[in-house]
Amino acid sequence: MVEEDGEIVQFPGRNVAEALAGMPQAKGYQPSPLLDEAQRGWSFEVPVERRRVWLLVSQIDDFILQTERHAGLFPRKRDEEFTPRC
Repeated sequence: MVEEDGEIVQFPGRNVAEALAGMPQAKGYQPSPLLDEAQRGWSFEVPVERRRVWLLVSQIDDFILQTERHAGLFPRKRDEEFTPRC
């Protein structure tokens, strides 16, 4: 956490989110830039095939990683069987 004059200017977890975003990037995927979600933490998306995987890093005591798969506006039947290969 970064504070100036007693005010929080950057919530914790950015360094953890940067490290996590670097993992799929090393495998050739292109993660989005980190998004500062204030108290919620830091998020980014990774496009995988025709889908996007959203990741949020939050600090609640230790760090928590939440993920959500977005199959697109018109998902196909086989989208239900999707498993990322990171």
